[in-house]
Amino acid sequence: MKIAVIGTGYVGLVTGACLADIGHSVICVDIDAGKIAKLKKGIIPIYEPGLAEVVERNLRAGRLDFTTDIKKAIQASEIVMSAVGTPLGENHAADLKYVKQVARDFGKYINGPKLFVIKSTVPVGTSEEVALEIRRAICHPEGGARSAMTEGSSLEPTVTMSRACHELVEGKGDSGSISTVMARQAHHDSTVTMSAPVALKQGACPEPCRRIEGSLLENSPKDSSLRAASSRSVQNDSAEQAPRGDIPVFDVVSNPEFLREGSAVKDFMASDRIIVGINGWGRTCHSRQQKFRKAKFQDLPPFPGTNLDRGSLATAPFDNIPLDPRALMTKLYDPIVRVGSPLIFTDIRSAEIIKYASNAFLATKISFINEIANFCDIVSGDVKEVARGIGLDKRIGPKFLQAGVGYGGSCLPKDVRTLIELGRKKKQKFSILEAVEAVNMDQRERLVAKVRHALGGEVKGKTIAIWGLAFKPNTDDVRDAPSITIIERLLAEGATIRAYDPVAMPNAKRIFEQMQGDCAKKTAVKRRKLSLFYAKNAYNAVKGANALILLTEWDEFKNPDWKRLKKLMKGSAIIDGRNLLR
Repeated sequence: MKIAVIGTGYVGLVTGACLADIGHSVICVDIDAGKIAKLKKGIIPIYEPGLAEVVERNLRAGRLDFTTDIKKAIQASEIVMSAVGTPLGENHAADLKYVKQVARDFGKYINGPKLFVIKSTVPVGTSEEVALEIRRAICHPEGGARSAMTEGSSLEPTVTMSRACHELVEGKGDSGSISTVMARQAHHDSTVTMSAPVALKQGACPEPCRRIEGSLLENSPKDSSLRAASSRSVQNDSAEQAPRGDIPVFDVVSNPEFLREGSAVKDFMASDRIIVGINGWGRTCHSRQQKFRKAKFQDLPPFPGTNLDRGSLATAPFDNIPLDPRALMTKLYDPIVRVGSPLIFTDIRSAEIIKYASNAFLATKISFINEIANFCDIVSGDVKEVARGIGLDKRIGPKFLQAGVGYGGSCLPKDVRTLIELGRKKKQKFSILEAVEAVNMDQRERLVAKVRHALGGEVKGKTIAIWGLAFKPNTDDVRDAPSITIIERLLAEGATIRAYDPVAMPNAKRIFEQMQGDCAKKTAVKRRKLSLFYAKNAYNAVKGANALILLTEWDEFKNPDWKRLKKLMKGSAIIDGRNLLR
């Protein structure tokens, strides 16, 4: 299959590379020309074990390509995946501007039957918004009417419908409600696409469409004023006004990702589950086909501007429906499903909820065990033994029961906050999730308090070594990492920090440089140099340190040379924020 993946961030790059690795032809798109140039050479902008090899292998095989030309990518593909970011906006709501921009580009450049797949993590109801953006862009790609279909389209010309016709075919309400719509909108003031994989013409209703409406209204409750208005509109409109262009067949599905940073390639190739949310449009085509045939399209003359004859007119939009979301997604993931990953189809809103609910539950497990760890500190219990004991219960399981300084990264914090905010908008209070977030942030403050206590009550003038900056091992991601908050607090209290991480130091440097710049702008004072230094290795970081804090459970930190540590450190305080050391 031919796939376009829009966005080459963490999700987009892993998804595109892995889809190519299972045999599809994939083109990944990004607006960053420098990034695309590096990717074409096999240079990966993120740290993810195994990903570089997958990219390089598929570049050589010709199954994977990178471009900044979104039009080319969309028009060359059967399936277009949106994998752009959804950062937190105001009030912790997900910012959908990038997702909607991709939808507009899709509508602008679509040239045939295509499936739009949302991989990004989006709030409930976003799929409907995306479908609307696509329809708007199809009709008004440049702020005006859409021109004729791009060359190469596989769609046949089909019928134009007014909003009134659209509602009748959709089966919404009775003919009286249709009459109300038609009277209010002067019969055909606008044209809409059907929320089904059926190709329609846009523009003013041609004569046959109006004749159908008129014949249908004859069978509606008697409303002479409506029939008169409809008749006038038929007479006043020019029969020679040709349709402005085809509205291509498209559908929107939700296909959330469940990739763990540090094991994303493995997670894609052997997923616990593949969730696909569809709206069921394909299942209703037959009923709509019958409604259209009742309108006796075959008895009408050819439509202006088309080559459809009476025989083909009735069946052209429905015979061999060119888009079946369920079949396309089944074919897309078949190589993975055949080796054991379950493919689960749900309604589209449930798919959107599953993603948020999954991350919220994992965050809840982490905050729960951290609450238990705090209690263990008070009563002299061993949280590792407690976690082992409860994790052996099959109903609970051992995963995400590692007590420590709390969760971070680009997913759990953002998704918990977004779900809380979505609940507020719908007047649903997520009391548990609010507590989960509060406990998680409190863990960072508790660790700082432990450092103060270990250093005699204050950290001012003390040198503190930090092992680990990434929010978890096997990634260079420091977004919302506990290390950032903790280092901020310690620097503000006058400590000197010597930090080391195997791969995440460049990203940490960028974050702290940005913080310095933002602080200088707000306070209108000269940007001061932070007492933050980056070490070449773990032992270089502890030279002359009064205390050592372990914040990421990298393998190289598990079994340190204790004698060497004692010799290099000035003090003896070690605060294990991940319960890694023994």
